[in-house]
Amino acid sequence: MPIALVGLRCSGKSSAGKLLAERRARPFFDSDLELARRFGDGRSAGDLLAELGEPAFRQLEWRTLVALLDSAEDAVIATGGGAVTNPLSRELLGRRAFTVYLTAPPAVLRARAEADETLRPTLMRAGRPLELEDLLALRDPLYRSLAALVVETGDRAPAAIVSLIDTGLIEAELRNDRSTGR
Repeated sequence: MPIALVGLRCSGKSSAGKLLAERRARPFFDSDLELARRFGDGRSAGDLLAELGEPAFRQLEWRTLVALLDSAEDAVIATGGGAVTNPLSRELLGRRAFTVYLTAPPAVLRARAEADETLRPTLMRAGRPLELEDLLALRDPLYRSLAALVVETGDRAPAAIVSLIDTGLIEAELRNDRSTGR
C-alpha cells in the first residue's frame, strides 16, 4: 500500500518522504513536482495555483494523486499541503494509502518557511491572506481524519522523523497481521 504524507507546507513531508522511500526501498514522489511536470508547461505548482485559482488547482492535484496511486502501489508520496481540502483527494487517500500526518507548531513551520526559498502563493479567504494559524485551524481536522499515524516533527531531524514513521508502520503491519490471523 502506498504511504502518503500529509501536513502543512514545511512540515517535513518531502525531506522525510525521500528518506523513508530510501529506507523502505520504494519510489518517492512529491505530488507538487509531479503536478507541475504533468500540467505545468514549465510552471511550478505554486505558479499554477496562483494562475488557475484554488478550485481548478485542487482538481489537477486530485488527478495527479490518482495517477500516482495507479502507477506506484508501493510509493511514498509527499502530498501538497492543501490536497486534503478537496473531498475527492481525501476520499482517495483514505481508501488507497496509509496516511501519515506530519505536524509541527506554527512557530517552527514559520521559521522553516522563512528559510525556504521556494516561492509559494499566498492563499486568500474573504479578501485577506490566510496566516499559518488559519491554515492549521482549517486543515488540522482534515489531516487528522485521514491519519493512520500522526508524527510531531517539531525540532526533529528528518532521520528521526523517518524512524518514528517506520516504527508506526511496523506496528500497523503487526496489528493487521494479528487481525487477519497471519
